[in-house]
Amino acid sequence: MIRKMQKNDDVLKTAELIYGTDVFIFPFLFGKKEKAIWKLSKLVSLENNGFSYNRILVDSDGDIIRGILIESDQKHNRLETRDFLKTFGFWSLVRLFFGQVLLFPILSHKQNGGRYIQNVSVDPRFRGLGIGTALVKAAIARAEAEKATHLVLDVSRKNEGALKLYKKLGFAIVKKRRIWGLFFVTYLMKKSLRV
Repeated sequence: MIRKMQKNDDVLKTAELIYGTDVFIFPFLFGKKEKAIWKLSKLVSLENNGFSYNRILVDSDGDIIRGILIESDQKHNRLETRDFLKTFGFWSLVRLFFGQVLLFPILSHKQNGGRYIQNVSVDPRFRGLGIGTALVKAAIARAEAEKATHLVLDVSRKNEGALKLYKKLGFAIVKKRRIWGLFFVTYLMKKSLRV
């Protein structure tokens, strides 16, 4: 069943799924896996940041979270800064800031009437059941209901399974993006919506 995440859902499992969506960016921004998952789980439990539970769709079977999708409007506000201050120490925040500067080509988005799919992840035990497809379709339906003009997302050029899924659902590659000084490349993909 796909639904909005609730505050009492398993934030640790959700953080593990988020961390697993990118083997480069999350270790780079948040550090080693154990600490990163703890920090992400704290951010998930708070209400005003890009990883907040209230921005997450989950596919669940009872209490078991099988997959997640994070939608984002990419608007930064003071409350988001407060959530990050609650989660990170000063030096970790400095590291995070400089990491975001390096990753700016990927992390910067101008929706211009659209929505951004930030992360999609399915627990490895439940892959192949159509959960990822159902989550993305639910995000498309929500964006259409909210009269968004399009959806955008980033995907690693090496993630062939995700590329195939997004193309099947009507997303097209609109831009190739490279992180400054690194060979890590993502594709910005876009799906225009009927409004």
